[in-house]
Amino acid sequence: MAPEYLLLELETPDLIAATQEADLTQPQLEGAARFFVMAFPQVRPNDIKTLPADMKKKLLDHSLRSTDKEKGTLAKSVFK
Repeated sequence: MAPEYLLLELETPDLIAATQEADLTQPQLEGAARFFVMAFPQVRPNDIKTLPADMKKKLLDHSLRSTDKEKGTLAKSVFK
């Protein structure tokens, strides 16, 4: 939970920029997907709408490849 608290100290545009500036590794994609599905919508529900469509698609596609069906379901609800 500590990383989530630290990330939530950053402004939304900075969080978005961090995920788009580089090709993320699989672990980084996993962390970004988890953060934007679990913590982010609870704290900044209106800001989820500001995520760029290509970013949502990348994180959704990553989540849907998981063998954990719940990840895909949650990602679909957030990145719709």
